[in-house]
Amino acid sequence: MIKEVFSNIFQIDVPLPHSPLGHLNSYLIKSQEKNLLIDTGLNFPQAFQSLCTGLAEAGTKPRELTEILLTHFHVDHVGLIPRFKEASKNIKLLIHKVEAELSKLRSSDFEDYGEHMENFLKANGAPPSIAMNLQRFHPAFFTPQAYQELASESFPIEDGQEISVGNYNLQVLWTPGHSPGHVCLYEPSLKVLFSGDHLLPTITPHVAQFMEDTDPLTDYLNSLEKIEKLDVKIVL
Repeated sequence: MIKEVFSNIFQIDVPLPHSPLGHLNSYLIKSQEKNLLIDTGLNFPQAFQSLCTGLAEAGTKPRELTEILLTHFHVDHVGLIPRFKEASKNIKLLIHKVEAELSKLRSSDFEDYGEHMENFLKANGAPPSIAMNLQRFHPAFFTPQAYQELASESFPIEDGQEISVGNYNLQVLWTPGHSPGHVCLYEPSLKVLFSGDHLLPTITPHVAQFMEDTDPLTDYLNSLEKIEKLDVKIVL
């Protein structure tokens, strides 16, 4: 399903197979010079086909995308990167610099990453059935190529950076909590916030300890205060 929420800004419904969330909202922003896609979906054929169908309805093809901006590096948002890179080698991948670096760590040795996560979960009281079988059911372990692409091919973005697409100027807002390098995008002329997973319509986003010696809950609460100060009429 596709909806033009503003002129040349399209919301595309991308199914998330085997996920209770059901779907992800991807956003296409078009101009004569750029075609920017915000977030992708899980690496499943039906998800890629649905996104391609939405792009076609908006008058764009995968090879015509110039940039993919990732609000964060969770696999349901980055999983389709390899398929788009196959369609066009020239697509720029934009992601916050924190998660560009974490992608390098994650992609360098998935086996070590899995072992670290298993030990971390055990130490913090997770049931053994989850801790010891993480690599069997967590979709991140089925899409290592997406993190390899982010580690080697991405362009890091920073808090306060401005990204222009046609007449739209998107302000990058670093909002850690749901993930260490999560970003929202704010378009001041429209008073629109692209919230990623920082704000969700009916539930509180998952806030989890990703690495030791971090405090993601405090980060998330601070990020909420940061967003609350904006003049926002619509959250996408």
